[in-house]
Amino acid sequence: MAFGHHYHPIWTMAASVTLVASGVILLIVDFPILALALALYGAGDGIVSIAKGTLPFALFGHRATPH
Repeated sequence: MAFGHHYHPIWTMAASVTLVASGVILLIVDFPILALALALYGAGDGIVSIAKGTLPFALFGHRATPH
């Protein structure tokens, strides 16, 4: 959250997908440091929860609600 406002939501989502994929790949190949694989997966999952809220605004812009 300290650096998130400097990055576009699309790049934030790409980073989160990369982290989750890296964690899953390390789990699949039976990486010896299990904590690293779980930390990558958890970090990506945490970032995706933030990016899901900001990505639609970045893609579709601000639209006024109908009255």
